[in-house]
Amino acid sequence: MKCFLISLFIISTSLNAMTIEAVKHSSDIIDTAGFNVDVCDFDKYQSLSTKLTKKIKSLTDLNKVDSVISNGVGKIEDAIKCVGKVYQYRLEKYPAIIINHKYVTYGETDIARAVVECKRRGLCNEK
Repeated sequence: MKCFLISLFIISTSLNAMTIEAVKHSSDIIDTAGFNVDVCDFDKYQSLSTKLTKKIKSLTDLNKVDSVISNGVGKIEDAIKCVGKVYQYRLEKYPAIIINHKYVTYGETDIARAVVECKRRGLCNEK
């Protein structure tokens, strides 16, 4: 336990120089442990797209369509960025944690554990 805490301390002091991203499904819970992590939900694009389409189809007043679209644009842009990450990193499954735009760990939801493993393998050098 003492060794693990020392590892976390060493990692936490060097995390400021690392870029950490996570891609997940809506049902996954990513444990960021207080670290600065860019987390995106891969399922969100499909969900938002479906909801927006249903809202627009249900409107009878065409003047309200612009309002509905403009209210959803920011959320859809964020979701599209997430989809872009999936293609950028050629992710095969989720959840995935990406460190320094290079190291990818699949199936892990604990950021601290992913960083420890990355460092243990010598794959996680600061930028």
